[in-house]
Amino acid sequence: MRNSRKTFRERLESRLKTPLLAAAVTAVLWCGGNPNPGRAEEARIESSETPRIVYVNFQNPKTKEIVGVDSEYIFTLAKMLFGEARNCADEEKVAIAYTALNRVRKHTWYGKTLIDVITKPYQYSCFNENDPNRKLLEEPEKHDLDSWNKSIEVAYEVIEGIAKGNYNDPTNGATHYYNPKHANPKWAKSDKMTKIGKLETSDGESKHVFYKEL
Repeated sequence: MRNSRKTFRERLESRLKTPLLAAAVTAVLWCGGNPNPGRAEEARIESSETPRIVYVNFQNPKTKEIVGVDSEYIFTLAKMLFGEARNCADEEKVAIAYTALNRVRKHTWYGKTLIDVITKPYQYSCFNENDPNRKLLEEPEKHDLDSWNKSIEVAYEVIEGIAKGNYNDPTNGATHYYNPKHANPKWAKSDKMTKIGKLETSDGESKHVFYKEL
C-alpha cells in the first residue's frame, strides 16, 4: 500500500497554483559571477505541447522583484543530496549542495546549468549506473520518506537564498568532496586541487573532506 503521507514535493506542488512566470531564475540556472536575482538568464514558457512547468516564486527583499525558479532544479538538487548525503547533518548537506553551485559558477567543463552539473556522467556518483544509490533515486520517497523530505527542504532553502541574493557558501568555494571511509580518489592528490578539509556541523566533524579545483 502506498504511504498515505504526502511527500514534501507533493505538498509544495499542491500550493503552487500561481500563473507561470516566463523567466526562470538567474543565479540558480546560470550562476555567472555574483548572483543577480534581478536579471533573468533563461526563459522557459509553457505551451500546450510541453509538460506543465511548476515554478517556485521568491521575492527579492531589496528589489521587491519576483524570481521564478523551475521546481525541477530544486528536485534535482534534492535527489543529489539524498543520494550523496542523506545520512549527513543539514550543514553538510548544504555544503555538498554548494559544490554543485560552485561548479556552475566556474563556467567550465562541469556544465552550464545546475542540472547539467549534477547529472554530468561520473561526477556525482549517486547517478552512476553501477552505484547502489541510483535505483533509490527513482522513487526516494518509498525508500526513506523522512530523508527525502529533508533533502528537498535543504535544496529549497539553498536555492531560495540564492534567488534572494544570498550566496552563503560554507565551503569557501569547494567543488569536490569524498568520504575517506569509503573512497580514496586520485583527483584528491592532483596539484590542481586545494584541500579545504572537513567542516564543523551540529553532529561534529563532517563525514566528507572538501576540495577546491583551481
